[in-house]
Amino acid sequence: MSDFPKEASVATVGAKTPSKRQGDLLREIFSLAASDALKRILSLDHPEHVIRDMSRVDFFWLLKKVGEDDSLPLLQMASDEQWQHVLDMELWNKDRVDLHQASLWFGRLQQTDVARLARWLCGDGESFAHLYFSKNIRVEVRRSDEVYDLTDGFTTFDNVYFFKILDPEYEEMIRNILQHLAAADYQRYQALLLGLAGVLPAQVEEEMYRVRNVRLAEDGFLPYEEAISVYAHIQPDSLKRIRDPAEPDFSAEPDDKILVPVTPLTHTGETSLFVESTRRISDPVFADRIRLEFAGLCNQVIAADRVVVNDLEALLKVCQKTAGFISLGLEKVSDGKLALAEEYVRDNPLIALFRVGFGLAMELKWEAERWMNKAWFVRRKLEQSFWGEEWGGILIGLSEKKPRLFTQPYREGSFKEFETLSEIVQCRTALNRMMAVDRLLENMSSGQAFERKRTKDPFFTFHALIFTFWARLKLDHKPGFEPLSMSQVKDLFKRLRQKETDSPYRMMNHRKSFIEALLSHASDLDADTGKVLEETLSLLWEEFVQEYALVEETDLDGKFMRFILVVS
Repeated sequence: MSDFPKEASVATVGAKTPSKRQGDLLREIFSLAASDALKRILSLDHPEHVIRDMSRVDFFWLLKKVGEDDSLPLLQMASDEQWQHVLDMELWNKDRVDLHQASLWFGRLQQTDVARLARWLCGDGESFAHLYFSKNIRVEVRRSDEVYDLTDGFTTFDNVYFFKILDPEYEEMIRNILQHLAAADYQRYQALLLGLAGVLPAQVEEEMYRVRNVRLAEDGFLPYEEAISVYAHIQPDSLKRIRDPAEPDFSAEPDDKILVPVTPLTHTGETSLFVESTRRISDPVFADRIRLEFAGLCNQVIAADRVVVNDLEALLKVCQKTAGFISLGLEKVSDGKLALAEEYVRDNPLIALFRVGFGLAMELKWEAERWMNKAWFVRRKLEQSFWGEEWGGILIGLSEKKPRLFTQPYREGSFKEFETLSEIVQCRTALNRMMAVDRLLENMSSGQAFERKRTKDPFFTFHALIFTFWARLKLDHKPGFEPLSMSQVKDLFKRLRQKETDSPYRMMNHRKSFIEALLSHASDLDADTGKVLEETLSLLWEEFVQEYALVEETDLDGKFMRFILVVS
């Protein structure tokens, strides 16, 4: 399936570089509500010129902004190349044509300009016409010497070729298109109806898919098997700070036949190292290269993630994700220095920076997986929730195929893409703390057991094991994880608050003894892990203090004791 008829298109005529005014206008449009955005476009002196001067990528974004069913005025002004891109994006579900979507879009284009749609279906869109109509109509031919009844749902324009539309929902739309097909080129209309009986849908669809992929590849929409390479891990030292003359010149001027997409780069978020780097670009050629490259990279991510672009929000998330990983890669290689980051942007393809950034997240994931393959809590068949909401959420995020950062509290939307080195450091610190506590628990659990039924409790966490073990030591009981009675728990708090007469109870005199008592069970740890464990125990003590600072001993209730196991 090739492009729409060229005589109707002006997209390849005139200047290809977006003007500053055009970029400002698109930013203004996308800042408005959908209905206001459409009104703003239609209020322009020559809106059709603005629309056709957009790249096909920008036009697709605009349709998603306005909404498909409200976009008929935009489709009417669009070039054939823009129409083609919309159909390539909207009518396919992986490698199969979605006939329902095809009917919806043919309906919209039929309302927009049915004669133009009919011309395309008679010509360059003939393969699509054969596939679509072979699934949606039944054709019978009556010769002059034959007499039989074809009145049951059949329609004819010439009393020779009769057709019956199989889907009542789209009957009016399909009949209208066929009528204009016949009017546009009656011989091709006849050939279309006669040829439907010999259509091999799988063969036609395969060829259409191949041609469609060739077109979309120009914008970065690669087949999944190729697009997934965007996530291939590379080391930061593989990037160039100064371009080797033997390498491709990534700042070369784009092909003047290409309309440069503006919209994706304007939706990268407010602040990041990548955004700041692009804002300082004064060279228009370099700016065009970044726009083109970033739009293509976003499209490759869409293909690799198999994102279904139902609305503008899906496109925005991809842009922010792509910019985030580029920024993460830049921060790694430039130490956050803006001038140095600009050099890396100029002398390296954006996909390389993206892969470095994503590689940092993958290295963290691999580190977590190596640990979990031998961790004590896994061997004890405990879930990630054992580590509590924050640490457990971090483990869940790192366990995903493409690791993400956990953001509290735990609910839908609690995970986001990594964007900064501080987020990587935050996750690695939490992972190191879990590793240290896991080693401590393994040492403490030697010859010990705890009630398996408690592990089914969604509120059961490592805190209960740590503090129950310590509480038993404090009360001069046998070390272990065996639950305490409520009288024993109250006795513990009396000892801890011995010198305090009123809330909030800080129990400051017991921090050191808590840390030292537990560190005595971790003497086999190396110095670095031991230091991490000591810092972690200090933080855990603060959590314990905050939990019970305002709780009087008489108000202690075993049902709500998160930090200590109580006899049920």
